[in-house]
Amino acid sequence: MRALLSLTAVVLMFLGGCAPKRVVTPPPGRAPAESGGARVRKTAPGPSRQAGPGPSSSQRAENNQAPAPGSSGESQGQSAAALARQQLGKPYQWGAAGPDRFDCSGLAYFVYGRLGVALPRVSADQARVGEEISPDDLQPGDLLYFAVDSSRINHVGIFVGRRQFVHAPRRYQPVRMDTLDDSYWRNRFKVARRLAPAR
Repeated sequence: MRALLSLTAVVLMFLGGCAPKRVVTPPPGRAPAESGGARVRKTAPGPSRQAGPGPSSSQRAENNQAPAPGSSGESQGQSAAALARQQLGKPYQWGAAGPDRFDCSGLAYFVYGRLGVALPRVSADQARVGEEISPDDLQPGDLLYFAVDSSRINHVGIFVGRRQFVHAPRRYQPVRMDTLDDSYWRNRFKVARRLAPAR
């Protein structure tokens, strides 16, 4: 049985994107924490160049708390986009859901968890939640889903405006910004979803 579990873990490591993984779910009322003992994924999506600006030292030092939705007129989506930007430059780790390291679905899980919205932990499951949005109607905070290295959804990013999204792309590449105008991401885009505000 152990040999079968080990073989399964190795196969998942090579699937790319945010493949299913062992996840530690935080107690109710607490922000998601980094998964213990997560393995680092060896294959990954995306070109190596960064489309958006990298974080400054002051950005990296910012508190991870986002403004509450509605404060100063800020919507949940705007709060999600702001909180996603605050994670720029943090290291990638397969299976991690913050606050110091992330994989792609862990970043979405962390950001929306901080805003009181419960998301499934894996990108393929996250892609079933919320209202489907046309790519022409994107707003900050919308979740963008991609099929990388397969025909199935296995990667997610958080739209921040101006055709850009924040995501945790892969091992050795920190949380960064990319653009839907990049043919790599445009050709792998599958669906966008908008989450209902937390109640």
